Amino acid sequence: MLELYVTETEKNTGKIVFSAGLAGTMQALGYYTTLYKPIQTGAAVTKDNLLKSRDLEFMKYVDSYMETFSTYLFKSDSSPVIAAALEGVEIDVDLIYQDYMAFSKNFECIVTDGTLGLSTPITRKFLEADLVKNLSLPVVLVAPAESVSINNTIMAIQQAQNSGVALRGVVLSTSAGLVDEESMTIRLIQEYTGVKVKGIFNKLKDEFEVNPNDIIANIITDVDIQDLFGVPIAKLKF
Repeated sequence: MLELYVTETEKNTGKIVFSAGLAGTMQALGYYTTLYKPIQTGAAVTKDNLLKSRDLEFMKYVDSYMETFSTYLFKSDSSPVIAAALEGVEIDVDLIYQDYMAFSKNFECIVTDGTLGLSTPITRKFLEADLVKNLSLPVVLVAPAESVSINNTIMAIQQAQNSGVALRGVVLSTSAGLVDEESMTIRLIQEYTGVKVKGIFNKLKDEFEVNPNDIIANIITDVDIQDLFGVPIAKLKF
């Protein structure tokens, strides 16, 4: 089975665009794929006063046939441990593990969309990095292409290396007109950390106004999918 955990170096990198685009790409390539969101903070409230995952809703926009799952939904957009406390809930990391193991039996590929970074507290004594290791998943870091964010990116990479997670690489989220900064950021990341940048994607200003096929085309063209999953992908023939 193909597995990958997607997290980010800081907030608002457009991570869900990459996660959904990657999952949609794998589905388009013929792999039975799911996007799993263990913890959704900032969940939307429906007219029926129910919570829904805004990130999984975007996944459905990219591929309406994609099966998606989430274990915890919280209204607050704070870190998971705070969002859970505000609703009187204690996150059970064993439940997340059990859900993941149950889902993994049914799919050829699982893309897991994380929280706000590997240092994000999940419980009082459990960080996102601990969750990744608990699930035994390889990680890709989504980082901004802007050179002003290079400090956060290098620190996030070092944190990943020190925590012992299997870091597969970095992908950069970009906007129009950043070609020079993209090149500089790639060079600095690779020189200072030894970690490879595996691709660049457009993080989008308004995700729901873009053709989903363009998102998938961006991933196929500009991201080294095989390197991220760590295996040759036989169905990647275009």
